Formats: sequence, C-alpha cells, structure tokens
Amino acid sequence: MSEVNALYSVLLFIAALMSAAVVAVTWRRRNAPGGWPLIILMSATTFWSGTYAIHWSGFYRPSPFFWLDLTYIGVVTVPAAFLAFVLQFTDRDDWLTRPVLALLIAEAVLTLVLLWSDPWHGLFFGGKRSPGAGAILEGGPWFWTNAIYSYTLIVFALIVLALTYRRAPPLYRKQARLVFAGVIVPLTASVASVILPIPWPNVDLSPVLFTVSGVAFAYAILQYQFLSIVPVARSVVLARMTDGILVWDDNGRLVEVNPAARRMLALGTSPIGERLRNALGHVPELLESCDRADLSRAEVFLAEPDPRHLDVRVIPLVDRRGRSRGRLAILRDITESKRAEQEREQLIHSLQDALAQVKTLRGLIPICANCKKIRDDRGYWRQVEDYVSEHSEVDFSHGICPDCMRKLYPDLFPSLDECAQRVVSILMQAGGACAEDITAALALPADYVLDCLQHMVDDGRLAVSEEGGRRIYRIP
Repeated sequence: MSEVNALYSVLLFIAALMSAAVVAVTWRRRNAPGGWPLIILMSATTFWSGTYAIHWSGFYRPSPFFWLDLTYIGVVTVPAAFLAFVLQFTDRDDWLTRPVLALLIAEAVLTLVLLWSDPWHGLFFGGKRSPGAGAILEGGPWFWTNAIYSYTLIVFALIVLALTYRRAPPLYRKQARLVFAGVIVPLTASVASVILPIPWPNVDLSPVLFTVSGVAFAYAILQYQFLSIVPVARSVVLARMTDGILVWDDNGRLVEVNPAARRMLALGTSPIGERLRNALGHVPELLESCDRADLSRAEVFLAEPDPRHLDVRVIPLVDRRGRSRGRLAILRDITESKRAEQEREQLIHSLQDALAQVKTLRGLIPICANCKKIRDDRGYWRQVEDYVSEHSEVDFSHGICPDCMRKLYPDLFPSLDECAQRVVSILMQAGGACAEDITAALALPADYVLDCLQHMVDDGRLAVSEEGGRRIYRIP
C-alpha cells in the first residue's frame, strides 16, 4: 500500500503544480472578465490536490483525517468559483448580486462547519466514516445535500457557457471547448467516485484529474489567448451604441430595445415582449415606417416627445435556411444635420438674392447724360448713390476731386501747370522727395498734390522709385 500511496501522492502533487502554474499565468490577466474567479478556482484546485497529496504521502499527520478534512476547503470553493468565472466571462456578472454571493459563501462555510463538528451531530458523515477512509465519498444528509448543490452549480455554469458560445466565432468556441474539457473530466471522475463502483473505492480521482484542467486552461491561455481576447458581449455593444436598435419577431413582438432607442422614443420601462403597435403607438410616423414590408430606408420626423428627425433603416432577419425570423430597425438621430442643412439652404437663398441684386447693377442702367441721375424700375430719376446703395451693400462718402477743386475754387487751387512748376522747383532744391514732403511744402490737399504728381509721371516730367518702402519723386 505504501507504493500505491506514494504514486498517488506524486500524481496529486503534479496536479497541484499544474493548477498553481495556471494561477501564475492568469495573474497577469486578473483584471480581464473572469480573471479573478479563475484565479480563485485554480487556487482551490491547487489546495485540494496539495492537501490530498500530503494526506497520501503520510507526512506529518496530526490526526488520521487532518489533511483529508482540509481538502474540503477546496471542494466547497470550486463549484462557486467556477460559476462566478462563467458568469463573468459570459458578461452575466450582474447575476452575481450581493445576496447570491452571500448565499454561495454561506453554503461553503456551513458545509465546513458541519464537517469539522460532525462528531457532535453526525449530519455530515452520518456515522459512515471508517477509520481507514482515504476519501470523502459518502456520508449523511448534509454530505448529499452539498454534493447535489455543487454538481448543480457546475452543470448550470456549463449550460450557460454552452448557450453563450454555440454560435460564437471559431476562436471563442475553441476557448469554450477547452474550458469544457478542463471541467467535465474531473467532474465525471467525481460523480463516478461517488456513485459508481470503481477499482479504487478508497480513492478520490477528481484531484488527480485536475492535471487535465491545468493543461486545458494553460493551453487556452497560451495558444488561444484566453482572457486576453475576450468577446465583447452583445449587451455591452447595444448599451454603448448611440443609434437606437429595435428588434421584433414575425409575430410583431419586441425582443430587443437598446437604451438609445428608449431615450429617442421615450419608451420608459423596457417594452420587451410588447407588440410593436402598442409600444410605438405614440409615434405613428415611425410605426408606419416599421410596418411597411417594402421599406428599407426612410427619414421620419417625430413631433413628440421632442421634435427630432430620424434616419430609419429596416433590415429583415433570416436564419441559415432563409426563413424569416423578424426585422431589425436602426434609428439614427439626424436632427442636428437637418438643422445644419436648413441653415445652409437659408444661406444659399440669401446669397442668391444678393447675387440677383448684383446682376441688376451689372445690367443696362439708364443714366442722365447731364446730371447723371439714374432711372429706376418704377420710372423715377434718382441720385447715383441712392440707387447703388439700395441695390447693393455699398455706402457712399463724399469729397471733391482735384478737377472740381480747380473748377469750383480757382482762387485757392492753382492750375496743373502752376502746380507742376512749383513741384519742379521743390525737387530741384531737394533732389528728390516723397509725396508727403511735397504736400507739406506746397500746403495743398494731399489728393490734389497726388493728382498733380501722377499727371507729371504720366507726361514723363517726373520719375518715381521705391526707397525704404516709400515712393520718391525726382526730375529725370
């Protein structure tokens, strides 16, 4: 028996090391969905296999069942940790409410208390523990209660995992299959050890087969990036979408409404399960678009509860055999874009009106040959500045040109020839000067002097050059 004990102890130590290795590898991914529950799960299997290995090694036994009873800390932790792992990994961690967690912990603690206090009440072993027992595979009422409870948690978690990943992409299905293999093998061994007659009636095979669990989880982590590539749950995608989503089946009942759609349509409480006509009765414009079998896309204006424009796309849903399973509507709020489009159209109309006025000024305009008044469309003769100001954005300021200065005030303003002689006299003394200096020397208005200088440049009597950013006039 000592060789068998030693061999079994070695196998158990190998299983413990494999589980511990998975804990070490998972630690770097502990913040991923399911990371912490997986660490707790594999730590529990490490403790279960390790304490069972020490029991079979015969090393330091304070009492015959000391290490064997300690294994139950791992036994009661594994089912609850596996359930928490599956729920988090499949994005159902909202099921792990505080009452549920408290119930999971309370059952585990109660089982341990009843196990260690069994000599006083017999609820756990029920007087069936023999002095040479090497496993806890039978007992009293609470033993079977805990066994059924534990198997139920594990099977329920496996069903949730299967339903979630039956139509997942290939990578995620491979991850799920490895999780199944890592759990079903030791689970089957545990059920067989408890229920069926096996060649080793005094041995619990479950901890040894945790080696398979360790290999499966390690392979999933290293080969398929388990916990590194985690599928983004459909519920998370729908909740974060800014577009509204409505899905209804062939019977016209809503099966999915995301938060954006509830906000757009002011649906309030979740209308899932209601008929489309009832849920959208307050928005008949949208209901009409959703009811049309030939519609694929439309713009809908909703006056209530808040005025808004929606771009509605309706997509038929069919299964793999081409059979209709319902329809999906995508609602995109285009209120802001429609408002911008209206503002753009108003701007275009304003520009077109302005352009029409500019074209009027470019057309044939009747003007008086003597007084220069303009005849408008009504037949009235008007001042040039009044007519131009009315048909454009131009305002006028008034002044007197040099020719009019000489004509109106001959005593104050010399003729062009007199002005030119005085300019020549100034330049012969200075050699060259700018317009400002010449104006100051002549004591005449700047416009008058500039007009005189321009005539002299045009006649070739003056030469002009740029020096230091100023125009310098000289006698050539």
